[in-house]
Order: sequence, then structure tokens, then C-alpha cells
Amino acid sequence: MLRSRHLASAREIDMKRLKRCVKFLIGHADDSAWMEKPQGDPDVIQLDAWVDTDWAGDEDLRKSVTAMVIEADAAPLHSRVMQQSIIAQSSGESEFYGIHAAALTLVGFRNLFTWLGFRVKQRVLTDSSAGKAMCQRQGCGEVRHLDLRALWTQEQVKEHGLIIKKCAGEFNKADLGTKSHP
Repeated sequence: MLRSRHLASAREIDMKRLKRCVKFLIGHADDSAWMEKPQGDPDVIQLDAWVDTDWAGDEDLRKSVTAMVIEADAAPLHSRVMQQSIIAQSSGESEFYGIHAAALTLVGFRNLFTWLGFRVKQRVLTDSSAGKAMCQRQGCGEVRHLDLRALWTQEQVKEHGLIIKKCAGEFNKADLGTKSHP
């Protein structure tokens, strides 16, 4: 996200950073990894979406940033850092929108693996108690400015077996997309 944020009106330093990333990728074009399915039921795929948000992290627009990592049986499938389209009024609301974005992404992978003949278990892992609580209740609750489209996530939890699980922040794999690390 930090690399691509300013490329629409790129400065010289932004172009240098982009070139450095491209040179790294060209040098590692042949790198690959083979991942085998872990032991267990061969007909079941465990889809995990790790999600973290940075409330009002964009200093220009005050919009939150969501990072997610999607895994199938602990093998990474997809990662993404994106700016939320809605301006969240609280960090809990921002985390709820992040969980919603991860749940939407999981639907595509769930449909793919179901089409391939697997039974799919799905869960979203977050470090936010407030976001988890908003997903597990019905309706807006005490939140005043909630985007009603995000209530779809509550239906997924109730009707389709989506599990929202709390994880410690230091073990959240999506944390790398929202915070600067040394």
C-alpha cells in the first residue's frame, strides 16, 4: 500500500521505490514453493482469512486501511492491502468493515473449492473484540453510522457457518499490511 499510494501522481522517490521492487521481482522470477495438503480429511479445506485494519490510517483522506491474508489449509492463497471506501467513525466499526471485506473475499474461494468438490470450513481471524462482537449480533446495535451492506457478514455467521475468531495481535498475519515494522 505504501508503495502504490502515490503512483497516480508519482514523485521521483516513488518511481525509485517502484523500480527497486520490480528489480527484486525480476531477480526472483523462478522462485516457487510446493505445498502439500496437511494430514486430515482430504475432502475438507480450511479457509482462513487473517484481517487487520488501521483506523483512519490514511492521513490525507482519513480513511481506514484493511489488510488481509487468505490461506487454504495454512497455505497462502491471497493477500491484499486496500483503503476502505467508507469513512469509519470508530476503530470497532473500521475492524467490522475489514472483517466484512475478508468475508466477501472468502466467498469467492469457498465457491471455487466447492466447485472442485471439497467441503469448505471458513473462518475470519481478527485481533478486534469489537469487530468480532459486531459480526456475531443481529442488526446495528449501538453503532450509529453503520453501512447496511456490511450486515451481510452477520448473515454469513448465522446462516452459512462463517466463524469469527479472535487472535492475538502479535500473531495476526495481516498485521504486516497495516503497521510499519523494522
